[in-house]
Amino acid sequence: MMTQQLETAVSQLRKLSEQEQNVFAGAIAAMLRSDGEEEKEWDLLVSSDASQRKLEQMALQAEFDISLGEVLPYDPSGK
Repeated sequence: MMTQQLETAVSQLRKLSEQEQNVFAGAIAAMLRSDGEEEKEWDLLVSSDASQRKLEQMALQAEFDISLGEVLPYDPSGK
């Protein structure tokens, strides 16, 4: 069973192109591995042109959401 947050993320990933989905799949797999190679794989994944374009798009969206006041403060304590 997935959390609602994970289900939402997967739903958003389904809307991406196959290439973009593969970038995210590789990044997630690299983060879940514990063989010591995940950092090298992560660096390779996020340095690709497709990753850079997607990260730039996500940053612009975040800045836009912030400008509209649609972003809530993050409280890591969960309070």
